[in-house]
Amino acid sequence: MELTVLGRCGPFPAPGEACSGYLLKCGGKNIMLDFGSGVFSRLYGLLPQLEVDAVVLSHLHSDHMADMLIFRYALEQLSARSLCRQPPIPVIAPAEPREEYRLVSGRGGKSIGCSAAAAYLI
Repeated sequence: MELTVLGRCGPFPAPGEACSGYLLKCGGKNIMLDFGSGVFSRLYGLLPQLEVDAVVLSHLHSDHMADMLIFRYALEQLSARSLCRQPPIPVIAPAEPREEYRLVSGRGGKSIGCSAAAAYLI
């Protein structure tokens, strides 16, 4: 198991820093824990084909999820050019608010089922 800190700052990161985001490598899987502002750029530097198997969002403050929109856009663009795979990627997060998931998923936020938290595919 390997944990890489991609960002560790609150909502106003210092120059050259990023908000909360961690890449967990475990059992051949890459799991993102939070996706705050500035995190996508650092992830893309480590995984240029964006081989992410799942995303876990601890809560829905922007400093923990802002780059999810960038991640989704990058997946769409790279997939359209056949530069990365794009199977559905599960996103595990608090169940509310649903509007945030609709924006993040780009697919209407289709639930894949979970009770205390919500699990969506992007």
